[in-house]
Amino acid sequence: SGPFPHRQPQWLNADGTSGGERFVAISFYLALMTATCLELIGGDGPTTVEGPFARNRLFTGMLVAATARTVIASEAATGTSIGAALLASKETPAHSKVETIEPQADPIWAAYFRAWRRAVEARS
Repeated sequence: SGPFPHRQPQWLNADGTSGGERFVAISFYLALMTATCLELIGGDGPTTVEGPFARNRLFTGMLVAATARTVIASEAATGTSIGAALLASKETPAHSKVETIEPQADPIWAAYFRAWRRAVEARS
């Protein structure tokens, strides 16, 4: 399932990686898959992230780099039901404590996204 349904998951160059390195890789992977899904559905504008993902700076930073869009990291944990209600509302939603993360000037994160995308496409 997902955006690459005919692909088998695999780690590349994973021998000898530490737990911390794996955490970074998993955080980046989840952000890159999120960006891919947003692209597939035509998502645009700021992306709001809630819950544990909002506290993961690796995830939010890579999501910003991969989408070149603002990410709003919210402490709220209201989940899908409030999000669905907000889609039907014409009013600007009130957020709990949030951090707005703008696209970064550092090109390394975006370069990682492009390299990941090329690697995925080469193995498809």
